[in-house]
Amino acid sequence: MSQLEEDTSWIHVLSEPHQNELKNALLQFKESVATNGLAQKVREGTLLPSKDNFILPTLGPLLEQAQLDLEEGCGVVLFQNFPLDCSEDDSRLMYGGMLSYIGTPQPQTVMGELLQPIQDEGQANLYERRGSKHHLGLPVHNDGCDVVGFLCRRTPLSGGETILASAVAIHNEMLRTCPDQLTILYQDFANAWQDYMYPEGRNTEATTLPRTWSAPVFSERDGEICCRYSRFYTDRAQNFPGVAQMSESQIDALDTFDRYIN
Repeated sequence: MSQLEEDTSWIHVLSEPHQNELKNALLQFKESVATNGLAQKVREGTLLPSKDNFILPTLGPLLEQAQLDLEEGCGVVLFQNFPLDCSEDDSRLMYGGMLSYIGTPQPQTVMGELLQPIQDEGQANLYERRGSKHHLGLPVHNDGCDVVGFLCRRTPLSGGETILASAVAIHNEMLRTCPDQLTILYQDFANAWQDYMYPEGRNTEATTLPRTWSAPVFSERDGEICCRYSRFYTDRAQNFPGVAQMSESQIDALDTFDRYIN
């Protein structure tokens, strides 16, 4: 973290021309949507702008460089001064268009929504709520994709902080101090899918996914390290029939990883 504090090259401040490019690209995208009869898909949240229909002449190259920095640099990029003097729907579309220069959007829900609000939406059982839909803190984790993006429209009165941890730095420290435990993290662990997809414990027409899936915490290919970790769902998988119970050495390895994360 001290490196991020000393080297601020990962922070970009959007200029007024950048903001105007986003607003102009939004107008052109909305015209295209109206012309092609795609308004319903936009309302449903299943259609966002793409590089082909959201032209950013000067901001685009900066975003493409950000993609490289995420893969080959410190792994985090911050854009400040994003234009918020518009409706929430317009902000969502501009943000989606901006992200199209960095990655390919993936559905956030079983309904196919590509972006979703992060906010408390009720008092359902904790297991049945997504982490983005309640007011409780979450343990440090990552999601099943290459890049995660957040847009802050309204700063909360309290809380809402994002904690960053370097999986590569932790990997290398474990390689130095406890290589045997690191080797265990390269083995498969059972993980549970999020419970909101299984109302009352039943698999419904919403998904045909099995109740659990398996993957290692760390994997490597062509010299590149990948980390996939959410302890909550690893522990949760232990509650389902047919799932092999973790060994004491596996639990110890996860506990060690958690200590490094925190």
